[in-house]
Amino acid sequence: SAIDGVPLAQPALPLATKVLYRLKKLNYDLAVSEPIKLKDDVDQDQFGQILLGLITQAVDKGLDPEAALRQATKELIVQIQEHETR
Repeated sequence: SAIDGVPLAQPALPLATKVLYRLKKLNYDLAVSEPIKLKDDVDQDQFGQILLGLITQAVDKGLDPEAALRQATKELIVQIQEHETR
């Protein structure tokens, strides 16, 4: 499985990054939502500010960014597993 060897207990951001890396490496054609489209020329600092701004908005709304990302990543893992059983 694409998920074999991925430590699922790690923090949500590294988990999501690793799962997405595996998805891309194996050329799995699964749709991943992109509600915010980044400019082609966005750099690391700009992306960090965007990410921090999203987290700030989530916290202001009483949301847990870590839990939200973990849940979304778990849903992606289920999609990957379903894809692999086809």
